[in-house]
Amino acid sequence: MKRIVLALTASAILLSAANAQSVADIARQERAKKPAKSNAHVFTNENLSLRSVSDEPAPPKDPASASATGSTKPGAAEVAKKTDAAAPAEDPGKRLEEYRSKIAQQKQEITQLQREIDVAQREGKLRAAQYYGDAGSRLRDEKNYMENQRKADAELQSKQQALAQAQQKLAQLQEEARHAGVPSSQLQ
Repeated sequence: MKRIVLALTASAILLSAANAQSVADIARQERAKKPAKSNAHVFTNENLSLRSVSDEPAPPKDPASASATGSTKPGAAEVAKKTDAAAPAEDPGKRLEEYRSKIAQQKQEITQLQREIDVAQREGKLRAAQYYGDAGSRLRDEKNYMENQRKADAELQSKQQALAQAQQKLAQLQEEARHAGVPSSQLQ
């Protein structure tokens, strides 16, 4: 008796599930009933421009009007001049390759400067270990060691400044490329 009731219940459930529509089917039917919107716009590569829209207003062309308007952002006029001068003369592919090569060259320069700094720091540590490891050399050459240490520190500091400038130049190149409309994903 229990088997018959269980079989009837199961068959009733399967029968109702077969006749019922899924939520997805109902949604498709409702979507088909609605009229298509005529103002829908499809974006493609052909109708997108490569120039980006800036949030800032364009800076004045001459320096006298820039000081009269109170422009406080230094270098904005230079970026605008570079972008305006380069944009109409070149095609996007050539501009992309130009920025890629400039950025790659700047990254290579940064890598080279970082290696030089690492080598200078290691050499300084070796000199210090050698100097402090030998008590006789500390007594004989203290003045010479200190002079050499000052020179090495000055050289290391100048390399660190050059590295900071190179990193700043890389950031400026990337920003300039962004203003020129080159996507950042294509500059990697």
